[in-house]
Amino acid sequence: MTPLTNLLKKGNSKLGKDVYTFSLPPIKTCTPSEECKQFCYARKGFFRMKNVIQSLEKSYQASKKPDFTDKIITEIQNKQMGLVRIHVSGDFYTDTYVKKWILIASSCLETKFLAFTKRQDLKIEIEQLAALSNVTILESLDNSIDHKGLNIPSAVIEGCKYDTPSLRECTGTCQQCDYSCWVDDNVGVRLPLH
Repeated sequence: MTPLTNLLKKGNSKLGKDVYTFSLPPIKTCTPSEECKQFCYARKGFFRMKNVIQSLEKSYQASKKPDFTDKIITEIQNKQMGLVRIHVSGDFYTDTYVKKWILIASSCLETKFLAFTKRQDLKIEIEQLAALSNVTILESLDNSIDHKGLNIPSAVIEGCKYDTPSLRECTGTCQQCDYSCWVDDNVGVRLPLH
């Protein structure tokens, strides 16, 4: 049996106490757009603290190991996690890594997963992950991105060229909107600049 780990962290004040998270180092695992480099919240505030940087690096190293999927699955099932946010910081960094999340989500059907991504270069794998009934992935778009490359709903910064009236407004607190991004996975979202 796989030993229980603490790779998943309890949510913060924005996500809510019912959400668990798995995050990676920003930039190192991302393909950031120009605006993302400029405004990335994961390069500010508490993300600059030494212990946070070390924790994100530890998660990154754990994600590359062969037993990563088993450890995450065991942790989700043992703690009966209902909501998991993949990547408060960081992004899907290889096709192999996305396939690990496909296995995790497929093995934890009682759990809802949410992720945001800019990885148009991993289109096939990300769309496979997003096709799972318990997974919502939103493509992050801003003014410095030339086109929408993924066949999934969008998450856009308010006022950018991809902003439309049909997008759901993010309240900034997941619990406040009853975790609608996890539940209604066919609607894009408008995010405030933070």
